[in-house]
Amino acid sequence: MRQKKIFLVVGLFFIVNYSFACSCIGGKPNVDEAMNTSDLVFKGKLIEKKIFVIDTLWPSKKMIKYTFKVEKSYKGKKKYKITIVTGLGHGDCGYRFNLGIEYIVYAKKEKIVLPLENKIKKFFVTDICTRTTYKVKEEGKKIKAYIKQFGWLKCLYRLH
Repeated sequence: MRQKKIFLVVGLFFIVNYSFACSCIGGKPNVDEAMNTSDLVFKGKLIEKKIFVIDTLWPSKKMIKYTFKVEKSYKGKKKYKITIVTGLGHGDCGYRFNLGIEYIVYAKKEKIVLPLENKIKKFFVTDICTRTTYKVKEEGKKIKAYIKQFGWLKCLYRLH
């Protein structure tokens, strides 16, 4: 009887942990989908990271703000520095960036509730289910090919 209880507890532990795991159903989008669904796409070097708590009831509910020095903007407003928010990467789909490394980042603008500040703020958010990558040369070539093939069409569409 005792073995059954232990098995049940261990089984429930794995079920609960599995339910909080991240899943990128359908895989990562292709460049066309990613460029069309992202609000911001840029190449930049990570210069700062800061963990912040987003909920007092759940002190473990944290996110990370990453600040990048932008080297090239593919989509969105051109800025010198951009801050991106993502989860910690422990089953929440957060992307783990490393200081001093170049990345191509695909991000969407999302509203995040900040109970500590009693407000809702908009942030650029990315995760592991986007095309965000440290493989800058490879991804840069794919983006350039996409822009060369479809970029002029999208510019004409925006004019009308």
